[in-house]
Amino acid sequence: MFDIERGEEIRLFWSGGGVELCRSVSTATAVAVAVAGRQSDCESGGEQLPRGWRVAGSQTQLNVEITNHPPYSKLEVKEGEDVSLECLVKNAKPPARIVWFRGNAELKGDTVSKEEIKDVESQNGNPKAMRFTTVSRVHFKATADDDYADFTCEARHEALQRDTPMRSTVQLSVLYPPGAPYIEGYAEGETVRRGQSMELVCRSRGGNPPAQLIWYKNGEQIRMAYR
Repeated sequence: MFDIERGEEIRLFWSGGGVELCRSVSTATAVAVAVAGRQSDCESGGEQLPRGWRVAGSQTQLNVEITNHPPYSKLEVKEGEDVSLECLVKNAKPPARIVWFRGNAELKGDTVSKEEIKDVESQNGNPKAMRFTTVSRVHFKATADDDYADFTCEARHEALQRDTPMRSTVQLSVLYPPGAPYIEGYAEGETVRRGQSMELVCRSRGGNPPAQLIWYKNGEQIRMAYR
């Protein structure tokens, strides 16, 4: 059921093809009839509303955001650091729900805080035009496995279609130390002849950013090449 004020502009769309038929309707009566699936005149254009039309538009102009993080931005943190993300879904009626994801997996349990719902009064003071803001937060300690992980909050609302979700996403960049360096190309105790050519390779796995490897011979830094 949609609460729409007389004279409020709405948009009506064909649920199958997404083709706009009527841009505005001046009475809530015509809207209610359209939702019920019966035919009615669209007062702005006099066109008929066939069965299957749905209402979408200014009565629920949702907006979803992760506070202080633009969509698809990167958040740089250190391994072991406490991370807190806050999601807002604004201008909903009735209030929206918020679902959090890490990658494609839904986050649940103690990681996700209980939703808060705030009333937002309309500019003209009309209580029927009141909208709601839903707030949800996730808290966790960053690990190396969270490097390049996407954290997404999604708005769930009866005016939104499941196949076109409204989301905001932040990608984590977790700084963590590399593994200890080791040398390949020589085994301890191996005999090496004078003049023999050898290739020694120093490796260190993992780390964000990757480690810088420096060679020393008898305590003095020597030239080296990365590959």
